[in-house]
Amino acid sequence: MTRWWEQPEDFERGVNRQNWLVVDAFIRRTTLVQGSQQGMHSHILIAEDNQQFQNLLRDLFTAHMPAAQLTIVGDGSTALLIYQAVGADCLITDWQMPELDGIALTTALRAQGAMLPVVLISSEPACERTALAAGATAYIAKERLNQELVSTVQALLS
Repeated sequence: MTRWWEQPEDFERGVNRQNWLVVDAFIRRTTLVQGSQQGMHSHILIAEDNQQFQNLLRDLFTAHMPAAQLTIVGDGSTALLIYQAVGADCLITDWQMPELDGIALTTALRAQGAMLPVVLISSEPACERTALAAGATAYIAKERLNQELVSTVQALLS
């Protein structure tokens, strides 16, 4: 039996086999949770390569939106694959990441017709105009995450 990440056309498009393995493991781990709790909470997909910011984001949402299902990945390529496989209600993405940055991820999702809210975060406050032009719904500088992120996401999901 050929597994879905082993299809030759995926490798021709440059999809990293390791990313497919991560997505496959994610789907296997979350299918039962989604099936038993579907509709009870929002799925927030977070693409952030910095472990400290991953922890900060996890802590913020655990404290203020405990019913939300969080999926945290370290690059845009994996985030794109997870979105294509299982979707998400909201994407929070860092600007600068390996493999596929936040702008390229946002552009790719919009090109595929994805309508989910995208919050682009960065430590470069002057990037807001570029983020919004690429299709981001909102932009938040990383130094304002504690004050603005959760309320922004809650407003976008309501």
